[in-house]
Parts: sequence; structure tokens; C-alpha cells
Amino acid sequence: MDKKQVTDLSRNYSIHVLVRSLFPLSQNQNVFPLHEMRDDVAFQIINDELYLDGNARQNLATFCQTWDDENVHKLMDLSINKNWIDKEEYPQSAAIDLRCVNMVADLWHAPAPKNGQAVWHQHHWFFRGLYARRDGDEMALAQAYGSCRQTNG
Repeated sequence: MDKKQVTDLSRNYSIHVLVRSLFPLSQNQNVFPLHEMRDDVAFQIINDELYLDGNARQNLATFCQTWDDENVHKLMDLSINKNWIDKEEYPQSAAIDLRCVNMVADLWHAPAPKNGQAVWHQHHWFFRGLYARRDGDEMALAQAYGSCRQTNG
């Protein structure tokens, strides 16, 4: 079908019906298509495939909650184009990141830093926290490994 025929069809059918009829799963999906594709068609193809994964709200097979509120997704959309590693370019994002790290440290009753520096990176503390949580020894973790709180210094 040429582009005009696809456009004419899309006026008469829902995008879901159009996508499944024009792009069957039997096509080789490991190569680029020969012709361009409308963005709503590409979205519908991926959306349909992801639908097969299941419903995050009903996922009881993992140890973590996978469903998020709509506001979480709005915040992710607002910050998706920011380079969170570049703290100088995005100082407010860095300040929010710092507050989150300190809140997690407070949950673990970690002592305040003496020299104003973090010993490990944040992801190290996350995995240490999971390990301690598994063993039920949060206080020993906070005392043995010092402070995971961070400051601007």
C-alpha cells in the first residue's frame, strides 16, 4: 500500500485495526521497514506488544511495586531531557536528588557526616540497604558503614 492508501484507510478505521492489518507480526522486525511509518502507527505497534507483558498493578511476582501514580509519570516527562549527572547545569535537580538521598539516609538512621562527604555512591548504599533489609539488620548497617548522607560540600 502506498502512503495515500494508508492515509485514506486511517480515516475509516481505528488505529489499532489499521496497525494489525498493515503490519502483521510475521514481518521481519529486526530490520528497518522499507517505507516510513507514522508516529501513531509506531506507537500502537509497540503499545500492543507491551500490552502482552501484563498489568503492572497486578504484578505480584516481584518484591517491588511496579505501578506508579500518574503524577510520577508527569515528573519523569518533565525531567527526561535533563542530564542528571551534570549537577552544575541543573542545580535544582541536584538539590532534589540530594534531598532524596538524605531522606533515605534518615530512614536508615544514618549518622550525619562529619566531613561533609559521602563515602560511597548512592547506588552502593541502595544495594547495601537491600542486603541489610534482607538480614533485618538496619541499625548495624548504619553504624558499621558510617554516613551515607550527602551535603553540597
